[in-house]
Amino acid sequence: MESVNGQIDTIRFFLDRPDVPADHDVRAALEQVRRHIERQTEESRRLAEAQADAIVHAAEIISELEETRQRLEDARARAEAAAHEAQRLSAFGDILDQSLTEIYIADQESLALVHVNRGARKNIGYPLDQLRKMTLADINGELELDELRKIVAAVLDGSRASLELTTVHRRHDGSRYPVRAHLEPSTFDEHPVLAVTALDITEQTRMLHRLHELAYLDPLTKLPNRAYALDAVQKAVEECRGYVAVLFLDFDRFKLINDSLGHDVGDELLREIAKRLRAALRPSDHVMPARLGGDEFIVVLKDLQSPDNAASIAGRLVRELSGQYQLGPHTVYSTVSIGVVTSEHGYESAGDMLRDADLAMYAAKNAGKGRYAVFDEAMRNDAQRRLSIEGELRRALEHRELVLYYQPIVALDSRQLHAVEALIRWKHPTRGIVSPAEFVSVAEETGLVVPMGEWALDEALRQYVEWQSVLGEETPSVHVNVSRRQLLTPTLVDYVADRLNHHGVPPQSLHLEVTESMIMHDQKTALRVLNDLREIGVKIDMDDFGTGHSSLSCLHAFPIDVLKIDRSFIVTPKKIYEFVALLHAVLTLADNLGLEVITEGIEDVEQLATLQALGCKYGQGYLFSRPLPPDELVTFVRKHYAKETSDLMHTAETLDLANVTWTDLIRGTSDAPHDS
Repeated sequence: MESVNGQIDTIRFFLDRPDVPADHDVRAALEQVRRHIERQTEESRRLAEAQADAIVHAAEIISELEETRQRLEDARARAEAAAHEAQRLSAFGDILDQSLTEIYIADQESLALVHVNRGARKNIGYPLDQLRKMTLADINGELELDELRKIVAAVLDGSRASLELTTVHRRHDGSRYPVRAHLEPSTFDEHPVLAVTALDITEQTRMLHRLHELAYLDPLTKLPNRAYALDAVQKAVEECRGYVAVLFLDFDRFKLINDSLGHDVGDELLREIAKRLRAALRPSDHVMPARLGGDEFIVVLKDLQSPDNAASIAGRLVRELSGQYQLGPHTVYSTVSIGVVTSEHGYESAGDMLRDADLAMYAAKNAGKGRYAVFDEAMRNDAQRRLSIEGELRRALEHRELVLYYQPIVALDSRQLHAVEALIRWKHPTRGIVSPAEFVSVAEETGLVVPMGEWALDEALRQYVEWQSVLGEETPSVHVNVSRRQLLTPTLVDYVADRLNHHGVPPQSLHLEVTESMIMHDQKTALRVLNDLREIGVKIDMDDFGTGHSSLSCLHAFPIDVLKIDRSFIVTPKKIYEFVALLHAVLTLADNLGLEVITEGIEDVEQLATLQALGCKYGQGYLFSRPLPPDELVTFVRKHYAKETSDLMHTAETLDLANVTWTDLIRGTSDAPHDS
């Protein structure tokens, strides 16, 4: 363009020069050329402008095309995403349709089923076409249609967003199963519906039932356990209209059966007891039996018209539960002791009621077992007294308040001191000397009898050594009582050997006294311990012979050296004549077995003379001496014993009983009086 303009300017220069010839034709030609060039220039400009406009328009078209392409790309992406979402939703729908979670779509107004997923159809057993003719109430196993409408009304009217409930569904075959259902309003095919999802909770219910059994049911007997029983007693106390009673049952020989025949037999006995207990109780008794543990059971009685009704039922249970039990090849016998307590005492807690029933049960045991006892306030007072004694007894052991008294054992012919029996006493700081009858049973219950027994043994041996320094060869041997708990203590033999060695006492100077019932409690262990004691030289006495389970066979079977006949044989002249033949048999058998015999409880000269006539060599009792403290025993031996025994011999001769034979006593030909 610049070159064209330059040409035009050159032509104009020549035309305007004065020296250019003023030839008209030349000028005209040049003018024409100029105009032609200008026209071409204008056309070129217009063409350039047109081209520029075309380029701008093309750029706009290209931009629009790019925008259109991008929109198409976005649309394609959205279409692909929509297709993927549709595919995902379709797959999710298939999953929901096949899910074991039951899904029901029902019309909000009629509750007619519109759709049911495949999982629900499989579980409930109905085909879809049949379900579409049914309502939600038709598949519910416990609610009618009107009842169901009332329940879902709060959801349908907008009062609640959703509703959850536990109910029951009924299958096509009539079986029922528990479900946890969730109800919520929704839409389906643009129609208002009620969407229901239901989960079969059969396994959860079964597991909860099992957990409940573990928490509240005894697995062995299938009776309610202690926790359930306490809840039942508490509820009965709070809600019952009449009297409430608790019977506390304990089977008297269970431990012996369990230990001797094994735990399997013991378990079978407990199952048989539970079976008999159920059979013995009548629906009219308003009862609930339960097992507390071990061989302890309770029976809860409700709505009793009178407290006496509880005692009547307890008496019936004693009769029906005591007796023979056939346990496989074993036939065993057991009795039951029952404690009875009623709500007439104004209980507010189950624990207090059970406590007092337990006290009454122990009262029944102490009264001889195989019976029932009704609680009274004296039992609780006694229990509190025993608890107080326990605390004081523990303090007594710590503060050395226990002492030993010694009762002489004499030779009945020569009246010489033969031995002494160590008897424990409690020198109470405020009550003075306390009899063992008040505290020994508490010591047995609490286990304090073991440290008490160890102390008594050690003290008796110490006292023996002290007497030996005074009495020399006249020092009597010492008899020390051993408790059942001590006898079964694994360290007893070692303890005895250690104390004998520590004090330097000859083993044969120590007698340990046991009873047959103690041995029978755990015969295997007891016999092993007694044999071990005899091996170290200690003498063994069988105490209280003639009471409990005593039998002549034990004299041969048990490792004993001395037989101590219980005072019950000679407590009155009349009774001693009744038992004279038996006493003679025992003395004869003991003599044949090489056993020494000591008769306890001799209190008058008639008893003494009769025993002399029967050939009994040794005895002890208040006729000779009461139990004495150690210092008084030495004085007694040195200053008084010879005179007193001489007087006794003179009295016996005066009564003309010393030379009476045992056959005379049996025939009753003696002139001896039979009454005191």
